Amino acid sequence: MRLAEKAKAKYKKAQAVSKASEQKARADKKKVKFSRKKLIDDIMFEARVLGRHTGSAKIVAEKVADEVEQWAERREFITADDIRRAASLRLKKYDEDLAYIYKNYGKII
Repeated sequence: MRLAEKAKAKYKKAQAVSKASEQKARADKKKVKFSRKKLIDDIMFEARVLGRHTGSAKIVAEKVADEVEQWAERREFITADDIRRAASLRLKKYDEDLAYIYKNYGKII
């Protein structure tokens, strides 16, 4: 029984250290406020680059924005990278190419 208690205490300590280092890493990044309009505009821009139809791209962008907005409401701290990852993950359901291009915006691919 003592061994189990020691293991449990060690596990809790490791979790606390991990959580502290994660919080420090996040503190180094800039906290942003979620903007539904900016997200839709960014997705629409990438859709135009890929030659997607404006009407269907608008519908997809709004659906993704709804999902990401719900996701963002549950978070107390989000970065621009967090939003981009969350949006690309949800965008992948509708258009994998668009999701890839959106996720890797500003990178050489």
